[in-house]
Amino acid sequence: MVAIIRARIVGLEPLLKQLGRMDPKQNTRITQKSLREIALRIQKDAAENQIVHGRGRGKHASPPLADRLSSRNGGAGIVGSIRVNMGPGPRRAAVGSDKVYAGVHEFGIPPFPRRAYLAPALEEVSPMIEDIVVEQWKREAGL
Repeated sequence: MVAIIRARIVGLEPLLKQLGRMDPKQNTRITQKSLREIALRIQKDAAENQIVHGRGRGKHASPPLADRLSSRNGGAGIVGSIRVNMGPGPRRAAVGSDKVYAGVHEFGIPPFPRRAYLAPALEEVSPMIEDIVVEQWKREAGL
């Protein structure tokens, strides 16, 4: 899954004026810090809110949910494997799992139904992206 995020900033003339005076390396650092914060929020939302916890273990386990990914192993499995990777390059961040079955759940591959956890996390965090970027720029600009 690829997400392209664009933020439009309106009414922030003092901030834009200060940004124009910044070194391009500083702008890259601001972008990198913003992306990291966004990625960490997606990671947290996916692990804590998009995956249902406490479905039991062994003979006491509840059956899998039809439309939501569930965790019956605490922090093991997909929950414990969701990571943030920055790069390559200054304007890239990835959130995902290295578990081979993670994509099966995210996208659904017959006979397994789709039980997405990253896409809903991105949808949850998306409304905050502009504010995260603006706040990071303000911190760097000293505003």
